[in-house]
Amino acid sequence: MASPSDNIFIAPVGISTAMGMLSLGLKGETHEQVHSILHFKDFVNASSKYEIMTIHNLFRKLTHRLFRRNFGYTLRSVNDLYIQKQFPILNDFKTKVKEYYFAEAQAADFSDPAFISKTNNHILKLTKGLIKDALENIDPATEMMILNCIYFKGSWVNKFPTEMTHNHNFRLNEREVVKVSMMQTKGSFLATNDQELDCDVLQLEYVGGISMLIVVPHKLSGMKTLETQLTPQVVERWQKSMTNRTREVLLPKFKLEKNYNLVEALQSMGITALFDKSSNMTGISDQKIVIDLFKHQGTITVNEEGTQAAAVTTVGFMPLTTQVRFNVDRPFLFLVYEHRTSCLLFMGKVANPTKS
Repeated sequence: MASPSDNIFIAPVGISTAMGMLSLGLKGETHEQVHSILHFKDFVNASSKYEIMTIHNLFRKLTHRLFRRNFGYTLRSVNDLYIQKQFPILNDFKTKVKEYYFAEAQAADFSDPAFISKTNNHILKLTKGLIKDALENIDPATEMMILNCIYFKGSWVNKFPTEMTHNHNFRLNEREVVKVSMMQTKGSFLATNDQELDCDVLQLEYVGGISMLIVVPHKLSGMKTLETQLTPQVVERWQKSMTNRTREVLLPKFKLEKNYNLVEALQSMGITALFDKSSNMTGISDQKIVIDLFKHQGTITVNEEGTQAAAVTTVGFMPLTTQVRFNVDRPFLFLVYEHRTSCLLFMGKVANPTKS
């Protein structure tokens, strides 16, 4: 859906959690479609009891581990479900959403202008002022909306000294080059080279067991292939083959703020039943309702301190010797993982660091 020159930023953990939550109220074919296309079924089949609640128990544990504990980084998630107020929400659904997803299913009046400002203030507070104006305008005829926002603030184990940041060329494509703020540091970093996919992969650690993988294709034209070949198995292969050594790392500063309506993306994956009049959501309401809007919003800032600026400390810098250079001077992918749960929190593509 995005063009090759667009930056992309999504939070897979947020999307799948929102879909898990929604599936509590789905029945029949609609439920089946979501569970098989999003591979929730695999977890149910792997469990000893083949119970459908397995998946919700897993999400409950995951949510608790990721968002409700403090490990030296801040990770907050907003997962709200709003349903037009003339559709009564079943109590059982409300209770389960709260119990398994720590979320609220609430009645809303989408035609009331105050609804937008109230919701925006709620999200502004929860994301510590980072996600502003999550909602801008909503069709008053909307029946149901899922709102999913994630906020992450971490600090690098190996910080980038601010005095080393300099202007540097970044190749957008075969023809264009832009100047970017390039951060620079030196330290022990894990990295690997994937000859099959023709790319280099670097791991940058955050304090608290989260890390960011930076994936840089050798050829500018190699991004397309890389995007289509990216699977959990490939990432696992990278993580297993990484070696640790002293490296000089050059990485552009960037800030991405993205706001998507995921309805089309989910439809293109084959999840169609959810969004048409034949959908079976009898576990949510006795009346026929349709999801009109699935808002997914995230923001990430990558700077010298980590993600989100904090007090600046200077790091003594060693003269460069013959260590290996990892220079991120062309479009790249990034993936943010939490290690204890092997959960993919965020992923994105930086085609142009000067744009959001």
